[in-house]
Amino acid sequence: MTFVYDPEDERTQQDPYPAYRRLRDEHPVYRQERLGFWALSRFDDVFVALRDHDVFCSSRGLTWDPRSAEQAGILPMMVTTDPPDHTKLRKLINRGFTPKRVADLEPEVRAIVVDAIARLQRGGQGDLITDLGAPLPTAIIGRFLGVPEGDRMQFHEWATAVVGATSGSEFQADAMHAAVGLYGYFRELTQRRRREPVADLIGTLIASEVDGASLTDDDVLGFCFNIITGGVETTTSLVANAMLMMQAEPALGRRLAAEPACIPAAIEEFLRLETPVQGLCRTTTRAVTLHDVTIPAGEKVLLLFAAGNRDEREFPDPDRLDVDRAPERHLAFGQGAHYCIGAALARLMGRVALEELTTRLGPHQIDESRARRLRAGVVRGYRSLPIAVG
Repeated sequence: MTFVYDPEDERTQQDPYPAYRRLRDEHPVYRQERLGFWALSRFDDVFVALRDHDVFCSSRGLTWDPRSAEQAGILPMMVTTDPPDHTKLRKLINRGFTPKRVADLEPEVRAIVVDAIARLQRGGQGDLITDLGAPLPTAIIGRFLGVPEGDRMQFHEWATAVVGATSGSEFQADAMHAAVGLYGYFRELTQRRRREPVADLIGTLIASEVDGASLTDDDVLGFCFNIITGGVETTTSLVANAMLMMQAEPALGRRLAAEPACIPAAIEEFLRLETPVQGLCRTTTRAVTLHDVTIPAGEKVLLLFAAGNRDEREFPDPDRLDVDRAPERHLAFGQGAHYCIGAALARLMGRVALEELTTRLGPHQIDESRARRLRAGVVRGYRSLPIAVG
């Protein structure tokens, strides 16, 4: 029987790992004919491609079908530019996205998590996604950007719809509507900040200059779009996947409660084993030959982070959860020039959430039989994860 890898197939989205193994072992350079892209799945191949922006460029979109984004008018943006333009944008954005600004959010992150746990305990049951996993990054990223509290929950609906665009054509209309909503909202907010300066992140970005150059409205809008669509679902998935892995290995949860200093290393292993963003596309600027297969110039190439993160050529016994593994490098946040600018914020939210969940939540049971997965070819996460507490 002919092997077919299709990231839009619902069965593949439920459990992509057998397909990833076959890709690595039998088809390290794979051609997906229906969707019109190539796929790289081995760690070294993905790692090198991510760092070679001259050959694997981002400027032509990050999915195999960017039509909804193009129709919504949200391109280009920082994540879809390449050096030297990307370097300038990143320097400007780093002015507002400082380690101190991220670290200063920790008390608010902790307060949100503690309050969510208390509500779950009072009710005796709830949903790990809708009661904690989604509201946490929605509130923090919204706060970080300077968005009024009453507007923030809309972001999760928009972000979920946008990433769902990679699940098939039936999701395209919702994705385009969400992209238009996000883009329109932040255009108005950015213009308001220009009229009435505020010292939030958007205000800081507007006021920043490097070598006399400042960010345009489209630069700011692109950054806001990136951090909402990338940061909300990624953090939600990290927390949910970590809780499920600890439920499967109860001793691990007890260990992290007793040794919270181990949580940052555990987060890296959770990210490696269940990578929230499964992969993103690049476009070849010239013909590339790998494993005796030539990918022509101008072709979309899906770089499968999640497949590379389970490659036994890089990680011994890669399907086993080992929080002492301490991998020197993994692909969950990408590599190279486009390394995720929100990685520190995602790690902060994940660390604080697990510190509080492992020590405060108490006896609980996540009902995986009633879980509903997110339909998205590039994000592996959940829409619903029922939990009983007490």
